[in-house]
Amino acid sequence: EKFSLKNIENKSSFHTEPNNFYLPISEVYQNARDMVVVEFSSDQDGVYRSTNLVRNYQGNFYPTLSLSYLNWANKYKKIKIENEKLFLDQQIIPLLGNGRYLINMKKNIVNYSMGGVFATIQKINKGETDKLMVNPEEFKDKIIILGASAVVVEDLKLTSLGKSVPGVYLH
Repeated sequence: EKFSLKNIENKSSFHTEPNNFYLPISEVYQNARDMVVVEFSSDQDGVYRSTNLVRNYQGNFYPTLSLSYLNWANKYKKIKIENEKLFLDQQIIPLLGNGRYLINMKKNIVNYSMGGVFATIQKINKGETDKLMVNPEEFKDKIIILGASAVVVEDLKLTSLGKSVPGVYLH
């Protein structure tokens, strides 16, 4: 309950289906500021192109990762679904007839090697600023999502962009 959205109106309009959620190890969630849902399910034809932005679990409502960025920035006073629209106070997000949000898939996502990012952080922490693998300015004033794209992670999805798109791209 600690992490649930407290500002949901018209709760019956939010999609519900039986579900299970898995929490991270207790040290993480007990010290976290917020928690979000990262799971995606495909549309009926197996293609990942839409999602529910708010998930119901045992009568509590939780944002997906994508919606959480807006909520962290603005801390909306009321969130509701009405007439195929998700209202975040006065901000309106259009929904499909089934209450799902159609993902605006981006073609040109900039990827960085995690090894390169971590090596850059290590060098900066040591006071070294020459020959960094990743320019830190690339991340200035941006929201960064870390995710895996390796086949062994088994998080490649069939989307409108192709058949082996890293799941993190959906966010």
